[in-house]
Amino acid sequence: MKKSKLVADLMHIAEVSVGYSVKVKAKDRKKIEGASDAHELLHFWYENTGMYEQREVMTALLLDRANKVLGLIKIGEGSATGCVVDEQYLLRAAILANAQAVIIAHNHPSGNLKPSVDDIKLSNKLKKAGKFINIKVHDSIILSSDGEFRSLANEGELK
Repeated sequence: MKKSKLVADLMHIAEVSVGYSVKVKAKDRKKIEGASDAHELLHFWYENTGMYEQREVMTALLLDRANKVLGLIKIGEGSATGCVVDEQYLLRAAILANAQAVIIAHNHPSGNLKPSVDDIKLSNKLKKAGKFINIKVHDSIILSSDGEFRSLANEGELK
């Protein structure tokens, strides 16, 4: 039997696989009650991956409806003074994990917690994009290796 052109063309299309593997039961997930809880978890991750002082790295905590952590994902990496972020990657991961909310965070290798204009713009851009698909961006946190942090939501910078 001869294949039609359409069937032959279909043989040259990549198969897309979508998945999310749950390894922690809902009752065992850490609940995030505020910026301090998020900071505690994020600080541990940054400290144990050696990411604090080398370059800026942006991560996101993916949260369920009860603000329990579904996972942590790295969404951008850069130099000592800036970071390239893939916004689509964050939203795709949030959708795949069935996240209802996210908390984004990044480190400042200099230790200066003052958000740049770009930090504020990106945080608000991600909040707006999340709103469009019903995923809340609760906060954007800046971390430093000395254990200090700054919450853009607490500072009124996340609109």
